[in-house]
Amino acid sequence: MSVFEDLQQHFMKFPGVGRRQAQRFAYFVATQPTGYRKALVTAMVHAGNNMKECPISHQHFIDDGNTSDLSPIERNPDRATTHLMIVEKDSDIDAVEKSGVYSGTYFVLGGLLPVVSKENEETRITELVELVENRKKEGDLQEIIIALSLNPESEHTRYAIEEALQPAIENSKINISRLGRGLSTGSELEYADSETLKAALESRK
Repeated sequence: MSVFEDLQQHFMKFPGVGRRQAQRFAYFVATQPTGYRKALVTAMVHAGNNMKECPISHQHFIDDGNTSDLSPIERNPDRATTHLMIVEKDSDIDAVEKSGVYSGTYFVLGGLLPVVSKENEETRITELVELVENRKKEGDLQEIIIALSLNPESEHTRYAIEEALQPAIENSKINISRLGRGLSTGSELEYADSETLKAALESRK
């Protein structure tokens, strides 16, 4: 494998990037001035070295100098701990936050379950159940919102989450809801506009 092909393979690991787009990225980076390439590498290394993962929500965030390992959202006393929104990935949180229609906390699932199997080490369903059990003991959790994209894998994952959470919320007043109308079938949550997310949240069921 040539150096260029190796670079292309790295870009193909980016979400949603196919071979042709990875090839364009590789050509672009390879043909830029040395100063640009060095600045790009420095920025990537800096971001990687300063990235932290919240032990509760599993949201990734850049270290802001706070002594706490919790994300800014998780340690914000103004966030409503009565509501917990489950999302697939960090970029989904960004989309919801930009909409300004939600003030609760989050849990990043980290992946989806394939339709052909319930096994997927990349999801954090076990950690989610533990978090809900702890929130139930604290007595403030009222609603769990499953905010996943509308596609077969997301629906399969939603069913698995609901099944896993049933024992944890048994004999409690905790409700499980999902996004309502607004999102079209096959759409990704991270690309939804603010009005669409607002409609989906307000009509959740």
